[in-house]
Amino acid sequence: NDSLMAIAKSYYNRNEFDKAFIYYERVYNLSMEKNITDDIPSILADMAWSQVKLGNLSKATKYYEELVLKYPQSHFTSEALFKLAEYYYNNSDFKRAASYYNKIISLSLDDNFVSISYYWLGWCYWNMNDKSKSVQTFEKYVELFPKGEYAPDVLLRISTIYYEWNNLKAGKETLERLIKTYPNSYEAEKANLLLGEIDLKERSEGNEEQFYKLLLKETKTKEARASVLLKLANYYKERERKGEAIKTYREILNLTTKDEAAIATVELAFYNIEDSKYNEAIEQLSSIFSVYKYASLYPKSLYGIAYSYYKLGKVETAKKYAQRLKDSYPSSEWSTKALEILR
Repeated sequence: NDSLMAIAKSYYNRNEFDKAFIYYERVYNLSMEKNITDDIPSILADMAWSQVKLGNLSKATKYYEELVLKYPQSHFTSEALFKLAEYYYNNSDFKRAASYYNKIISLSLDDNFVSISYYWLGWCYWNMNDKSKSVQTFEKYVELFPKGEYAPDVLLRISTIYYEWNNLKAGKETLERLIKTYPNSYEAEKANLLLGEIDLKERSEGNEEQFYKLLLKETKTKEARASVLLKLANYYKERERKGEAIKTYREILNLTTKDEAAIATVELAFYNIEDSKYNEAIEQLSSIFSVYKYASLYPKSLYGIAYSYYKLGKVETAKKYAQRLKDSYPSSEWSTKALEILR
């Protein structure tokens, strides 16, 4: 058994995960047969990670779940729970991801994983559109980990939620705390912008378009201008002012390569789909994976690519992308739409 373990570890350390898994499986089976269970948690963790590295996420999940179920107090368990949560989060199954993040928090076996779990749990609630639970979770993160790695981002998210709720007093207080505590951070720059928005919102007296145009005059950096332009473009889109929306989305691409550019690219791609410019749309949507690497836009982008190929008459290619979408993001609304292509 010790020899098999040594061989497994050697392959694992050489990143030969296919061979490592074969030997770990033999060690696991022999250990269970002889009731030698001390090393089982670490074996399961390495077996699971080997499957992750081999791209077999669903198989990895099976071993992580066994570890969590049978060895809840093992120090490998927090990592296993986190990997499970991450797996479901990346598949847009935010409810299941939240259950695993909550489990990590309740076990409290590892402060580092607890800290990260509070952060991603807040995002789970955000993505489930439960802003009340999101802000409660983010506030708990700041309370427990005031100097935590994600504290600046968390403070910014809290203030954004208060702003959406029109609780300007609480929003201002959180923004001022962020700026005071992390004055040189990217989030502090965003906070200053949001403070300006609050002031201009009051001055614009409810005229949203005028508010964004006033805000544009106050911006001092390309990134800040791109952020405001995205809001203005979305305003035009919601009111079906297509020409103005397209022009504004294009302007964003000339200013930044950050998140705003990724979102603008997807919106422009779907306008191209609307205008039957499928090749242009495919090129734009492909850049979400190769250039921007913006994970939350992957399901929508995969659907747009599949649909575009379908309309071009390349049905088999369309089905390939639709199946990838269905397999990778089964809970996404775009997976449901992709079923039409697969039929």
